[in-house]
Amino acid sequence: MVYYRYKKERLNDKFNSVHEFLLKIRKAVKLYSELPNDIIARGMTGYFSDFTEYIIDICETYLVINDRFNPRLSGIELIKAATSYGLMDDYLCNFMIKCITLRNRFTHDYYKREEAELDLIKFCNSDILYLDIFLECSNEVIKLNYKIG
Repeated sequence: MVYYRYKKERLNDKFNSVHEFLLKIRKAVKLYSELPNDIIARGMTGYFSDFTEYIIDICETYLVINDRFNPRLSGIELIKAATSYGLMDDYLCNFMIKCITLRNRFTHDYYKREEAELDLIKFCNSDILYLDIFLECSNEVIKLNYKIG
């Protein structure tokens, strides 16, 4: 039970980390556009990986809070389950699934790492650069909202 109480108490901290990593990704994108190099690219992919881990953790926490947690779910399944119980809408769910898929390709497809890294950088430059997410958290509602633009 201590694990579950810990998960509930840390939701705002996790969201703050997600937001912080979004800001770091934006800074890395800006630096990369000014001076493209592998060091900045790896920083961007590292921030992106951390961003996705925190998103998965927020979904897991949401499911714990709502007594819907299943420890056998993958990251993508956690996002889908949290969405089905109201954490986010379908658009944000699909966006996050795309993020997890890109991260997984970069992390696990060693034989295609360069291609996966280029796809991830392109995604950061085009899609994630314009994403803002907000956590609505009250006694009645916990919801991830977003704005594109």
